[in-house]
Amino acid sequence: MLHHRLLCGWFCPYAQRAWIALNQAGIPYTYVEALIIKQDESYHKTPELLKHNPKGLVPTLVPVNHSTSEEGLGSVIESLVCIEYIDDVVRNHNHTQNQTVTNTSISEYKQLLPDISNPLARAKCRIKTDWVNRELCSPFYTVLVRKEHNLRRSAYDKIVRNLKIFSRDLGETPGPYYFGNEVSMTDIALIPWAYRYPLLEHFRGSEFRIPDRDDPDSELSNFWTWRERMLLLPSVKSTLQDMDKLVTVYERYSRGDAKSKVGDAVRQGLQAHDIE
Repeated sequence: MLHHRLLCGWFCPYAQRAWIALNQAGIPYTYVEALIIKQDESYHKTPELLKHNPKGLVPTLVPVNHSTSEEGLGSVIESLVCIEYIDDVVRNHNHTQNQTVTNTSISEYKQLLPDISNPLARAKCRIKTDWVNRELCSPFYTVLVRKEHNLRRSAYDKIVRNLKIFSRDLGETPGPYYFGNEVSMTDIALIPWAYRYPLLEHFRGSEFRIPDRDDPDSELSNFWTWRERMLLLPSVKSTLQDMDKLVTVYERYSRGDAKSKVGDAVRQGLQAHDIE
């Protein structure tokens, strides 16, 4: 199996997606802290990161030739592209193994999208993941960054409205995860933000609290059960950061002066998914 270097930033939910995906798939990798917050709250981007991704964004995945330890195979950027790439690596490896070994047992490497034999299911997974990215992740930054109360409230209402849809979908799924019994790209896409949702109440007050399962008419019981289950997965748990550390990081967003491409985009009226 091809080895990779994950150029990452511990605080970044986009990078966390790729981190979780590598863990869940079981692909061997080396974690590299490549985007570092400096004392003045700007970023230090390591030479290795800028070499493989001139924009200096994480995650950046670098395949490594295991026989020579050389990084001459290119790189993969953008979190959702990284997840699909990881799935392709696993699928190709499993296909090769099945061709060369008779009576093979179940592979130790896990796919993150439905099997290629079911292209319709793969398409549905991509479509739903894009929906999650746009409707449940991007509005998080609008609530934190924008100064206008009406824009914050509109973004918060969008999150809650679409969490109800996500929760209802989970109730119709024959399994604990969004597409059934296996963790998928859709689950991985949302969980970094689902973990961070409490930050909205922390910075914006109780008006922006995500309703819990006991709230009247919350309709989010399935979502909270899914969240708890996801956070207990070893592939996810090993990537989680202390919430107090995240509060320190996201305070910059709440002030509206985060020195990041996402912060800049949202201040200019764009959405986070416009740049990632």
